[in-house]
Amino acid sequence: MSVLVLDATHGGLLISRALFDNNLFGDVWLWDIYHTLDDNKRSKLNGVNLIDLSFDYGWSSKFDLINYLKSNGVDFKDDNIIIVSPIHCPLNICPDYTHHSIIPVILSDFNKTLIIEVTGVKGKTSTMTMLESILNKNFLFLSSLGAKLLIDSEEIMLKENISITPASILETVDLAYGYDYNYCLFESSLGGTGLADVGLITNIVEDYSIAKNSSSASVAKSQMFNSKLTCCEFDSYITYYSNNKNVNLFSFEEKNENNIKPNLYLSDYKIGLNKSILTIKTNNLKTISGKTINKSFNVETVAPSKYQIHNVLACLCVALTSDIPINEIINGLNNYHGTKGRSSIKSKNGVNIIEEINPGLNVTAVKKAIFMGLNLDKSCIILGGEYGITCEEIDEKNLAKTIENIVYDNPNIPIILTDKLGLSIKKYLKHDLTYIESPVDSINFAISEKFLNIIFIYRSNYSNLKKR
Repeated sequence: MSVLVLDATHGGLLISRALFDNNLFGDVWLWDIYHTLDDNKRSKLNGVNLIDLSFDYGWSSKFDLINYLKSNGVDFKDDNIIIVSPIHCPLNICPDYTHHSIIPVILSDFNKTLIIEVTGVKGKTSTMTMLESILNKNFLFLSSLGAKLLIDSEEIMLKENISITPASILETVDLAYGYDYNYCLFESSLGGTGLADVGLITNIVEDYSIAKNSSSASVAKSQMFNSKLTCCEFDSYITYYSNNKNVNLFSFEEKNENNIKPNLYLSDYKIGLNKSILTIKTNNLKTISGKTINKSFNVETVAPSKYQIHNVLACLCVALTSDIPINEIINGLNNYHGTKGRSSIKSKNGVNIIEEINPGLNVTAVKKAIFMGLNLDKSCIILGGEYGITCEEIDEKNLAKTIENIVYDNPNIPIILTDKLGLSIKKYLKHDLTYIESPVDSINFAISEKFLNIIFIYRSNYSNLKKR
């Protein structure tokens, strides 16, 4: 049997190497469809056969694709060809495995007490760090902020600049070889692998297209339902996933649609800048051990806006589903102080700086962050960022239109634009908003103008950890 792995750019090299090293199928071929492998990466093939042919996506069947390769000199050892392709590849045929679903095959002997996987459009990393605060035990952690271990309360950074493709799970597990840990927290960009005891879909607030408009984020993230138990935001479930079972739903409020009710929701809340107080109710929430939870309890944690409270609800749903005791959950969230490089609160010269930093910043996230500023005294909005960070670029025209509408309804709201994204948005605006090139200078200017609260909304450079 032969295996063909597509796309060297998004983790295909790691996957093909793992398939070869474990001798899972036989001969292994890697198709570098975007021609991105440099000499250094080519030197790491170590037995994997490289295909450098052009790729036009137009094959109508697996038979046609294989015949194209054979006619161009690809010498498969077996006529039974297994195709492994990323979920976002615009391949016109169905692969045997996605990059996600091949991971459990490679890690078939990987047994841990608890594996949690997290995906969604927004809130993934913040939810991950909340779960990190709750577990506080020996665990392996992969997010867009890095791969690390926590062993006996000592943090061991394995790799800082790492992606959240499925192949990064393989890399993270390999980096942690030899360490003793029981729990795993894995963040994934476009779905779940099926490894998880508990999977999470934080939300589908914007269902962007993938695979040359042949698929969507919601379809890709549906892979998370291959987990043993899946947690999902209520409205996203109703809209996209209602045919899936074995799920716990969380919601900002109690709801009932088509006789479907959330398993966890807010019954009351009080938002504070440094601590918000939430009253949580559960309704027949299922756990991985087979228990059912019906309880009411209070949680205090950093969540100065409604959309950050949504992240807390996602975290709570996962933690309870994972059979983590309620007192440990309450203590963990009480000790959570925001997510460095994402959502956090800092103080400078007596001014609160509320950071909303995200490489995948989109219009919905910007809108929610601005409305958070409207509810704070003497607040200022700083908005900007960079480009070329993720596959999902921001819709500038739509964002400019959103800002225009907000400014029209709230003419006194001070908004400062900064960096490349701010400059690009400015050209679409009718209102003459202040532009300051440097993000640091924009913050210092807002402080000099005597604002007490600064909402810093910034599309960060994914690879620039120090800037994040």
